[in-house]
Amino acid sequence: METNAKIRIYGLDALRGYAALYVMVFHTYFLGGIYIHEGKIRDVIIHGDMGVPIFFVISGFSITYSIFHKEFFNLLELKNFYIRRFYRIIPLFYFAFILKLVFMFINVESIKLYDSILTLSFFFPFVSGHQESMVMAGWSLGIEMVFYLLFPLLFLILRINKRIFIFLIFIAIFIYFFASFEKNNSHLNFAFQAIFFLLGMLMCFCRSMIIKLFSHGMLQIISLVAILFGVIILILGIWVFKNQPFVFFRLSGIILLVSGTLFYRGKVLVNKINNLLGELSYSIYLMHPLVILFLVKLGLNVLIYEYFPNYGFLVFILIVGISVIGVSYLTYNFIEKPFISLGKSKVLNSNLTKL
Repeated sequence: METNAKIRIYGLDALRGYAALYVMVFHTYFLGGIYIHEGKIRDVIIHGDMGVPIFFVISGFSITYSIFHKEFFNLLELKNFYIRRFYRIIPLFYFAFILKLVFMFINVESIKLYDSILTLSFFFPFVSGHQESMVMAGWSLGIEMVFYLLFPLLFLILRINKRIFIFLIFIAIFIYFFASFEKNNSHLNFAFQAIFFLLGMLMCFCRSMIIKLFSHGMLQIISLVAILFGVIILILGIWVFKNQPFVFFRLSGIILLVSGTLFYRGKVLVNKINNLLGELSYSIYLMHPLVILFLVKLGLNVLIYEYFPNYGFLVFILIVGISVIGVSYLTYNFIEKPFISLGKSKVLNSNLTKL
């Protein structure tokens, strides 16, 4: 029988990789300056920010999954948890910060000491007007850090009083729907995004029970259907139910999509290419805005649009994708992996599984 402590879920890694690519396409459209005719394709592209809540659900699940069968609440395990998170997140984030400073220096932009301190200290999630940080796309890492701070308490509640945890989910859903009607950058606040982390944690708790209810073959069929329906619901929300009603379709679609990948093991989703994308996902997420801006600085987007006026964006996104994956491969192997290994060496007497 499968247990949470033993099996790595490669389908989830693949989804993480595709979510990172979706965000990359989203930012390529807004930063690349290449016009796309209004239509169904453009509608899908401009909702690429959906990749971020998908990250949050996966994060909530993965962190819970890694310690689900452990005696987590002793001081040693708590210390090890934060050590591993530090070496997993901070080094590449700081590297992206340095690259941003270089880019600002080249563009003769003023560098504010206050903003730099907030970014490096990860206090920016708590300061209104500065929650996006100096690292492009770094706002979501700030929200992740808030989740890490609250995770021990949330996990304890999930373990000892599931009714309170479910109550928290209902509160988070209310905040999510209420804030979605406000146009005030509510997405930058943890309270708005909390529902996705909580759902990921709940999925971890429910997964082992679902595995016991169905045979492997039936579970594969159910999970594949969940993935397909998740994609259909998300697209339906984009194309048909825009504006306010879309938040319901976004939440429902993401739940089905992530839930399906927790069980599906077909080669369409689980293969070497998708596994690699999953490994590179964090680097893809942090490196892609800088790569896009660098290519724009070179004037590549203008040159492409001149030669390919009708297909300029497709050509540009292909070049961006190849460049980002190439850069991400380097940052993963020369920054992420060494520091992950260093983090492991700092962990003492811990049986926590790899996140």
